[in-house]
Amino acid sequence: MPPAAAPPRRRLPAGPGTVDYWAAALDPDGELPIDLRTLLASRVRGRWMAVAGRLGAAARKPQK
Repeated sequence: MPPAAAPPRRRLPAGPGTVDYWAAALDPDGELPIDLRTLLASRVRGRWMAVAGRLGAAARKPQK
């Protein structure tokens, strides 16, 4: 009997700008209720977008 193959790896959806990406990253097994999972993912995404925006703005400022 051949050895059992490993289950295929799940791919994260789209990119870090989507709520689905963060929901899959925070709860890969889907154990949380969908409402809580979506709430957590949207909060993390919002904070990530704020940090990414600040870093992008800082990179565009000319250095003295």
